[in-house]
Amino acid sequence: MNHSSLLNVLSSRVLTKSALSKSLFTKCSVKPLSLMLLFATASLLSGCGGSPAGGSENVSGSGSGETQTHASSDATDNPNHATHTSSTDVTYKVYTDSDGMPFTYRDESGQPAGFDIDVMNAIAQDQNFAVTYDILPWPLILPSMAEGKADIAIAHISASPERQKIHNFSNPYYVSYQAALTQPKLANITSFKDLKGHRVEVMAGTIQEREMKEMGIDTTNKDMVFPLVKSLVNDQTDAVVHDSGILQYYQQQQADKNLALMIDKEFGDDPYGIVVKKDSTALLNQINQGLANIRQNGKYQQIEQKWFGQSQN
Repeated sequence: MNHSSLLNVLSSRVLTKSALSKSLFTKCSVKPLSLMLLFATASLLSGCGGSPAGGSENVSGSGSGETQTHASSDATDNPNHATHTSSTDVTYKVYTDSDGMPFTYRDESGQPAGFDIDVMNAIAQDQNFAVTYDILPWPLILPSMAEGKADIAIAHISASPERQKIHNFSNPYYVSYQAALTQPKLANITSFKDLKGHRVEVMAGTIQEREMKEMGIDTTNKDMVFPLVKSLVNDQTDAVVHDSGILQYYQQQQADKNLALMIDKEFGDDPYGIVVKKDSTALLNQINQGLANIRQNGKYQQIEQKWFGQSQN
């Protein structure tokens, strides 16, 4: 693909499957899960703006471990709502986002999908409760949870000590790391300190935004991941600082750009937790028990294999 064709693809808000097959995002080495992720990338590119004016999107999913949309008036009126059913009458409202491939995104039918969604659905199935997903822009999820607007949130959210003062977090369901995806010219850097003086972009409201500020590194902040990666591909920035799991996905998708991934071990690991209302101790216990159960019975490992081709354990 020549450079002008690449820019045309990246600037498009909506990609057809044929256009997607020509985009650099389809050039990946992601094992057998790559076909599944092609549709995910198309969904991410067509819906990367999130909901209008920061509003939520309501989508429904079932407790079967696979997200399903039901023909309810809610789902018909609001394409950002989904319900995950079970044999019980207990239903919890779950906030997620659609900008965290391969953890969270919209599939080709517009429904929430990804590693996080499969984990949440498996826990719901194990504990016999239903969940209703509302899709929010990522920076709005924790503030909305603090206001008690939903019961649960799962969206590759790091369980930092600061956040744990405000929110209840489950035991970790995934461990990521702090990382930078950079232009090839920065392939030899070994820490975030080496980014000083370079063009750096981060996602607003994240731990990485705070860390860069504390280190005296100037950044450009954006509300979603995809615009950060687009800046990197278009050589409008030198580095994107974010979670390693998400950045590794984009590095694989854009193998022909020779982007470099640097994990700064000084910051240790970055565990993701499921957020629960501060006063919902019983629900938190249920989620922790469900997570332990799906790890023990092998369901969790199946989900990891599906999305990452391997297990962390």
